[in-house]
Amino acid sequence: MANLITTTAQLKQFQSAFQWNANFASFVSFELDAQILYLVPAIGQTTYNLLANYNGTNATWLNAVQLFQKAEVNFIATAWVNYGSVQISEMGIHVLQDDKRKIASDKKVSALRKQAMIDAWTALEMAINYLENNLSVFTDYAASPQHAQNRSHFINTTVDFNGYFFINYNAQLFNAIGAVMTNAEKQYIEPALGPAFTAALRTAILNGTYVYSVSASLQKQLIDAIGAALAPLTIAEAIPFQMLEIDADGVVTNSVGNGGQSAGNTELQQPADAKKLQKLMNACVMRGNDNLARLRQFLNTNASSFTDYATVDTQSSAKINNVERGNYFL
Repeated sequence: MANLITTTAQLKQFQSAFQWNANFASFVSFELDAQILYLVPAIGQTTYNLLANYNGTNATWLNAVQLFQKAEVNFIATAWVNYGSVQISEMGIHVLQDDKRKIASDKKVSALRKQAMIDAWTALEMAINYLENNLSVFTDYAASPQHAQNRSHFINTTVDFNGYFFINYNAQLFNAIGAVMTNAEKQYIEPALGPAFTAALRTAILNGTYVYSVSASLQKQLIDAIGAALAPLTIAEAIPFQMLEIDADGVVTNSVGNGGQSAGNTELQQPADAKKLQKLMNACVMRGNDNLARLRQFLNTNASSFTDYATVDTQSSAKINNVERGNYFL
């Protein structure tokens, strides 16, 4: 397998925490972890190898290589910090310290790992978006299943999602709620669009074209109407799960502590209060359903432009003394 990062200088270039005189061999296994766990699943082995082996002068390719190098180095850092101060030998497990260097506190190590992970996901998403914007250049990626997966939602970037619901532009969070968003699309958005319209719109998003050859303005209005409903409904669906961590030991709360205070040299956090989460979830559900109704109204208004969309009655359910609905007031 080819490598995007081959020298200590490259580590330092993309993550200043690395020292110039660090032994690169110490980081090789963590580079492999970054490739296997993050980069290859995101863009495919073929595209990764093409980027890692590229030695030409094409600016588009060089920009892509640097974006993925930035992501890989930060993923290396997140894996390394868990082991950086720990040595394993026949004598046991110990840490190294000399007169010039002192072992970083757990709090600083935790902060470094957290920020490196945020930076890694941000860089990876930027790199993927760069490929998506240059599909005519990265043809192997364009033909890959990873391209289809990276454009499989109605909202496909952190920036777009943040425009509909504030998540502090957190690409790591956006990636984490991907499966939840898939379920929210199936539960709320697809029934509003209908099967044929859903398939046509997904194809248009994947290919970067306009569904039914509508104008760019109308398609943007459509995507905005979908996003305004989908984003809060996704957050509402995600809230019950974000408090939990599931591993081989069972299901536990995701974090423990004393409300963000410090214990020794470690900063502790505590899950949000259940009542506050319930209020947030209720607000998201109300906002999402309100915008879902607006989406249906928008679709009805523009039904003539959307060939496969069947107009839906959005008003009779609210009418009183209606024989079809059976709502009577005397």
